[in-house]
Amino acid sequence: MSINSIMSMAQSALQAAQTQVQTTSDNVSNVNTPGYSRKVVNQQELVAAGAGDGVSVIGVQNVASQFLQQASLKASAQSSQAQAVSNVLDQAQGLFGDPTASNSFFSNLDNVYSAFSTASASPSSFLARQSAITAVSTFLNSAQSVAANLGQLQSQASQQVSGDVTTVNSLLQQISKLNASITQASLSSGDATGVQDQQNQLVNQLSSLMGVNVQATATGGVTIRSIDVAYRAGDQGAATVAFSQSGSAAVLTASPPSGGAQQINPGGGDIGGQIQLSQVELPQISAQLGEYVSQAV
Repeated sequence: MSINSIMSMAQSALQAAQTQVQTTSDNVSNVNTPGYSRKVVNQQELVAAGAGDGVSVIGVQNVASQFLQQASLKASAQSSQAQAVSNVLDQAQGLFGDPTASNSFFSNLDNVYSAFSTASASPSSFLARQSAITAVSTFLNSAQSVAANLGQLQSQASQQVSGDVTTVNSLLQQISKLNASITQASLSSGDATGVQDQQNQLVNQLSSLMGVNVQATATGGVTIRSIDVAYRAGDQGAATVAFSQSGSAAVLTASPPSGGAQQINPGGGDIGGQIQLSQVELPQISAQLGEYVSQAV
């Protein structure tokens, strides 16, 4: 074996070792960095004329479990939906006040009964009759105010969906563009892990807005689909998500780069929570309020 061959083998070993040290250093320094994935160096033996000729680094890749990632994204979508519903229902509950307080909405009806009882005991008392009328007026005005505020919360939920959809479309565009960078790095045996981490953070943001299914591509990028398998982002580009209301129903659609619009299920996230609020929770509370006031009258 010639001196040049020996020097070449040694040089390849040093280069591989340097890449290993850099990767390990990156892993240690980012151990507490949110969204960072541990990296490993892939290397292979070089062979010339049947004999070993050194080592070659064929790439650096993230070490991540696809199963755990999908489970995490699902949990994120469910958590965001529950949080959105909880926040608005807390506001709705606040409109009625503390049932044990004397100035709550439900206490107003107790005040009506009490005023009527007093007026019936003193039918000739102008003050008692006026107090009864005032109590009824307060109860009905309070009911009207609560109903109006519930309608406003419902409208705000629909507006929030529209805002979330705008953010979703921006994230889908960014995820698709990063696929191209990852593919380029992969084909040139470069290090695409930094771009992949950036893409993963965008996917995490997306999962807080909608439920997503993520599949890895052959070149290291991702294909994003909705929970009902409608295409949303990937090597083909980004789909366009749209929100509309048809009568009392909310409609969410995704239009892929080629093909017609498909109705999709939000699958959780803030969008799923806001749709649940505007289409189910708040209308039911409004209907129950109307029934309560109707029966009282």
